[in-house]
Amino acid sequence: MTTKFKSESERFKAFRNRVPKDVSRIMPFESFSEEIVKYVESGGAISGTPLPWERSRDLFRLRPENMTVWAGYNFDGKSSLLSMISLWMVLKNEKTFLISPEMKPAMLGSRLARQAIAVNEPSARSIRDTMRWIGNRICLYDQQGLVEPETAVDLARYAADVGGYQHIVIDSLTKLGLAGDDYSGQKRLVNELHTIALDYGVHVHLVCHLRKSSDLMRQPSFFDVRGGGEIADQPSNIIIVWKNRRKLEKLEKLKEVKGYEDSEEYNDAIRQPDTQLIIEKQRDNGIIGKFPLWFHPASTQMISGAKAKPMLTVREAIENDAKNRREADPSHENIQPGRPAEERIAVH
Repeated sequence: MTTKFKSESERFKAFRNRVPKDVSRIMPFESFSEEIVKYVESGGAISGTPLPWERSRDLFRLRPENMTVWAGYNFDGKSSLLSMISLWMVLKNEKTFLISPEMKPAMLGSRLARQAIAVNEPSARSIRDTMRWIGNRICLYDQQGLVEPETAVDLARYAADVGGYQHIVIDSLTKLGLAGDDYSGQKRLVNELHTIALDYGVHVHLVCHLRKSSDLMRQPSFFDVRGGGEIADQPSNIIIVWKNRRKLEKLEKLKEVKGYEDSEEYNDAIRQPDTQLIIEKQRDNGIIGKFPLWFHPASTQMISGAKAKPMLTVREAIENDAKNRREADPSHENIQPGRPAEERIAVH
């Protein structure tokens, strides 16, 4: 027999009170009115923090409450790309928490310093100034080897809730102790990480590998992400980092010819991008596409053109910080960037 109520308001109140848990999450749509208005008026397409490259601004943004899978083959530059993005986030006053069991802190830090100062061999002084400028705005979990999935989830939740980090980077899924055919474990992990993004309004980044392929020249898609289908189904976004192996192969052949650097064929090859960043999935607005990037070997940055210079905005921020410290404390030494970055752009 259906319970009778004097009004719909009384019925809804009783409904909430009879739910065993998470009662506070049961809300009428009316309570979201202003949030809905704001979303519609913004178009839902231009919110979030942009990536460092101008041409990507209208294609993709890093939004709160999102999870992005960054996928690619081995040595395609996924980790290096996320390192550069982490520095960019510092400029945007956003903090990053990193779980990277594959590399020691010294290796990760040296890459951050090279990318920040935009030189091949940063001086000891510039490294210290870089780390001082970063402070706790990029923080890492210092453990190499295996990190249990439960530990990774707990750390991500703690970093979002207590640490106030806007970006949680897990590099990579293969270091979290889940077997390749443990699809239920993978599904549970991805669901829990995505829930953290939603609950705490952060952006979770998960690095994944692509399945081995006999044809690395073929452009991959999200169907090539290694593991169970949920790894591609659950996250908000999927970005594939795809190295241009045709360019590498072409340059290797040209190097066998004397005077190859003066040939038009070589210059044509150099103008080709080293990497494509492929937006395979973007749930918030449905926009997909790709944009090219070039590898700058001295700084290990990914840049926007074959003859473009590395991004110097981070270096300038570090130099300004060091200058302010010097003015406050004259004993603080000047920053010495180190060996100048090469102007010619070589391949990765």
